[in-house]
Amino acid sequence: MTSRHLLVALAALLAAAQILIGPGASAPAEAAEAVSLTCFPHEPTDMVYHDTWGAARSGGRGHRGTDIMSPKGTEVRAVADGWVETLKSGPRSGYYIRLVHEGDWESWYMHLNNDTAGTDDGRGGADAAYAEGLDEGIFVRAGQVIGYVGDSGNAEWTGSHTHFELHINGRAVNPYPYLVDVDEASARLIDLVSSVATLPAHEVGGAASGELWGELVAASTVDCLPDSLKNVIQHLFGELPSEGVLLTRVITR
Repeated sequence: MTSRHLLVALAALLAAAQILIGPGASAPAEAAEAVSLTCFPHEPTDMVYHDTWGAARSGGRGHRGTDIMSPKGTEVRAVADGWVETLKSGPRSGYYIRLVHEGDWESWYMHLNNDTAGTDDGRGGADAAYAEGLDEGIFVRAGQVIGYVGDSGNAEWTGSHTHFELHINGRAVNPYPYLVDVDEASARLIDLVSSVATLPAHEVGGAASGELWGELVAASTVDCLPDSLKNVIQHLFGELPSEGVLLTRVITR
């Protein structure tokens, strides 16, 4: 084969690859680097989750998300600021929420609760699945409660959980590494707040509270923390950190 024929063959292969993967094939990887979850979808108590991306499912499907196992009725929270794009129910997904976030990525929350309190009757409807006041088109903040863990759809016999999906530029990606990152960051923040909360009153202040406030200011939001720990912060500093608050404002008090 001549050099010319080799070049023609190479061009054909590249063209075929372009058709298969599309002109924006590198975009999801680039976008993935910019996507960062602010909060974990559940409050970090009594939850279990594993990397089951691609695991076999009924009908020859591969698993396209991460299942976060938690007790029925556990609050489900927005992982980042965004808009409620979809509130629907399907035979497999059950009640679900789809949020759209700035930067062309989405978070999906499936198998939300469909039971009346204390039962497994499937009669709770949308009121049991979604937080009060949630509606399509509204803006929600990171950490805001948007729904409740359940077993609707095809999860009736698998135990209550949230099937969480992450979509970047229209493509589902494995959410597990993102969940681990935000889970570890939340755990560090919780440990820090808890350590300050257990200090004797005369030791609170100085370097300890300065370190805590610095971490809080650097954190994406304190809305991801349990209410009990937010109350601790409010008690220590008289306020919760917010955008634009300076570290020195509290340290020099």
